[in-house]
Amino acid sequence: MRVKPAFTGREKFVMKRIVVGISGATGAPLAVRVLEFLRDLDVEVHLVVSQWARATLLLECGIRAKDLTRYAHQMHDASDQAATISSGSFHTDGARKKVLTTQSCPSPIRRAKPVESRISMLLRGTCGLALLALWTPMGLPQQTLAGGADLFAPSSTAGKAADAQRNLPITAFYGTEGAKITAEAGTLVRSEPALDFVLPPGVTATRILYHTRTADNRDVLASGVVLVPYGRPPKDGWPLLAWSHGTSGVARSCAPSLMKNLFYNWEGLYEYVMLGYAVVATDYAGLGTEGRHAYLDMLSNGTDVINSVPAAHAAVPNLSRTWLVVGHSQGGLSSLGVAQLEGGIKDPDFLGTVSLAGASDLEDGIRAVERAKLSPVNGLLAFWVYGAKTLYPGLDLKDVLTDQALALYNESVEDGCSAASGAFASLPTDQMLLPGWHDNKYIKQFLTRNQPGKKPIYGPMLLVGGGDDILFTESAGSTIFSRLCRSGGRIQRNVYPGLGHDALVYGSLRDQLQWISDRFAGRAAPGNCPAP
Repeated sequence: MRVKPAFTGREKFVMKRIVVGISGATGAPLAVRVLEFLRDLDVEVHLVVSQWARATLLLECGIRAKDLTRYAHQMHDASDQAATISSGSFHTDGARKKVLTTQSCPSPIRRAKPVESRISMLLRGTCGLALLALWTPMGLPQQTLAGGADLFAPSSTAGKAADAQRNLPITAFYGTEGAKITAEAGTLVRSEPALDFVLPPGVTATRILYHTRTADNRDVLASGVVLVPYGRPPKDGWPLLAWSHGTSGVARSCAPSLMKNLFYNWEGLYEYVMLGYAVVATDYAGLGTEGRHAYLDMLSNGTDVINSVPAAHAAVPNLSRTWLVVGHSQGGLSSLGVAQLEGGIKDPDFLGTVSLAGASDLEDGIRAVERAKLSPVNGLLAFWVYGAKTLYPGLDLKDVLTDQALALYNESVEDGCSAASGAFASLPTDQMLLPGWHDNKYIKQFLTRNQPGKKPIYGPMLLVGGGDDILFTESAGSTIFSRLCRSGGRIQRNVYPGLGHDALVYGSLRDQLQWISDRFAGRAAPGNCPAP
C-alpha cells in the first residue's frame, strides 16, 4: 500500500527575504517540503546546503543538492566565507538569526507572523525533523532540538568529536564478574537504575545484563535498557515492545545503552514510551559487553532481542506478558530474524513484527551501498565484513577488502562508533570491496543465512518501506514481501513515497502505532498480499 503525504495546499503570504540553511541532521524531507512551500510565496530564498547535508539528502530523499536550485533565488556554497549572505551589508528584514527545530509533531507556535504561521503549520503536519536557519523579521521561538540516530561522520576526526559528546563510559556493570559461566538464555545477570540518560520527563530507565546465545549456540552476555512510561500501569501491565536498533557501530562502546540519548532517542524510541508502551532495547551481544558483535546477522541479533524479553520481566515489574518486536534498518532485518526464529519457538505471547526499512536480502543491501557511491556510508561495508568475520573466523579479509580498505579496517573498525564510520569516508566506495567479493565461500554462507522469508515465520507482520530509501530499496522490499506472502504469512506492506531510510520512521509513526495497538487489543491483523 502506498501512503499519500499528509500535507497539501499552499497559500500566498509576503516575506521579502529568507535564508534557509540545511544541515546534515536527519529530516531532509522536511527541509525539501519547506522549500517547496516557500517557492510559491513572494519570498527571496537564499539556500545554503552543508557538505554533510548533501549526503543526507541523497540518503533520505534520493536527490542531490543541485536539484534544490529550482527552489532558491540563489544557492550559496557553504564553504564560501565571501558569500553575500555572510556579509554585514546583506540586508534582511531583521538582524536576528533564529534556529527552528521540530520534534515529531510539535505544539503550535504562538504569536507567529503570517508566513511564519504557515511554516509552523507545515512543520507540524509533516511530522519530521530538520534544522533550518531562518533570518526573518520577528524570528520564531526556539524549540528543543529532537534528533534521531546519527552515526555517519565525514571523517574520523569529526566522528571522534561526535562520540565524545554522545557516549558514556563503560562501567563494571557490563563486565562478566558475578555472572554464571552458563545459564538459560534470557536469564538476568544484574540490573540497575539508569540515571545518566537524557530522557523525556517521567520516563524511567533500567539497565539490564542477561544471557543470550551466539550463532553457534555459545553462552554470551548482552546488555540493554528497559524504558517505562510515567504513571500507573494498565491492569495487565505496560504493553511491551522489544526494540531492535539500527547500525551504531561494531565497537564495544557502540551500545545504545552507553549513549546519553540511547542513540535513537526521538526516532521512534521515545515516542513509543511517551504513548504508553514499555520498551526493552537490547544492545546486541558484543556492544557494551565483551566479545564480537555479529553485525547484520539477522538470526544472531534476533536471538538477542528475544532473550531480552524474559530479562526485562525479571528486572522490571508491571510489564505485559504479551509483546511484539519493532526494529529499524539493521534492527528491521533483525526483527525479520525474530519472526523467523519464532517460527520454531511459537511463543503464544508473541504478537507480531514491525520491520522499518529492514526488508531486504543482505546481498541486495550491500549492492545498494555500492550503487549509492556515498563515501560517508562506506563504514557500513566495513561493519558488514566485521559481522561476517564474527560468524566465520576463517574468513580471510584479504579476499574481500582492497589493500587500502583493509589497512583502514585494521586501524579503525573498532576505534569508536561515528569515528570508525568516518574513517572509511576517505575512500571512494568502489575502492572498498574487491571484485568477486561475493564468491568467497564464507561470504556466500553469510549472505544465504540472511535472506528473510526463506523459512516460515510466526505472527503477523507490518513491513514499512520508504519510496526514496537508497539502502533498503523499494524493489528489494518488494522481493521480500512476495517471498513472505508465498510462505503464507499475514503481511501488511506500506510504502511511503518521498521518504528515505530514516525519514520513514517518522512518516509512518501513526500507522505503526495503530497496527501495534490493534495487536495488543486482539484485533485481526490486516494484510495486503496479492491473491494466489
